[in-house]
Amino acid sequence: MWRNLILLSVCIALGAGITYWLDFSNSRGQAPMAEPIPKQAAKSAAKVPDFDFTTLDGQVKSISGLQGKTVVLNFWASWCAPCVKEFPYFLRLAEEFPNDVVFVGLSSDHDMSAMNRFLSKMSYAHPKQMEGRNILIALDEGGKITRDQFQTYRLPETIIIDPKGRMKTKFIGADWAYEDLVQSIQ
Repeated sequence: MWRNLILLSVCIALGAGITYWLDFSNSRGQAPMAEPIPKQAAKSAAKVPDFDFTTLDGQVKSISGLQGKTVVLNFWASWCAPCVKEFPYFLRLAEEFPNDVVFVGLSSDHDMSAMNRFLSKMSYAHPKQMEGRNILIALDEGGKITRDQFQTYRLPETIIIDPKGRMKTKFIGADWAYEDLVQSIQ
């Protein structure tokens, strides 16, 4: 019995060590959390590919139809802890800039009911903010937009799109402050 406990402890320690090493070695070569496009390159900034999405209330929208506004495009899922952490910031931003900013949240959830449970919790915690006309939430079924068009495999990821439809800033992960988000849209 002692031999089994020792073997189990060694396996757990080895697994934790390998996980830590992989995380640490992978994060050293990673891009910074926010990748602003330099002002001098703004004229040649990448145009965001056009795509359609269906909001939870059944409206079909296109990203090109939102030109003229700053779009905060967020790839998230209800099972993603950092996504849960940052979601209220997007609601706050949409509330503070109702005429200038549109928040588009594309969920990578496989189960519509999981996404709806998450959104119900957000509605309970932030009832006024969830009612904004400039908040568009959609399920990205099969990852057609998240993975196929934007090659996003690690959530969350947020792209700030300028009023001309060009990518301005990209936030990878949720390790940023609300002030960074506000600064990136101004």
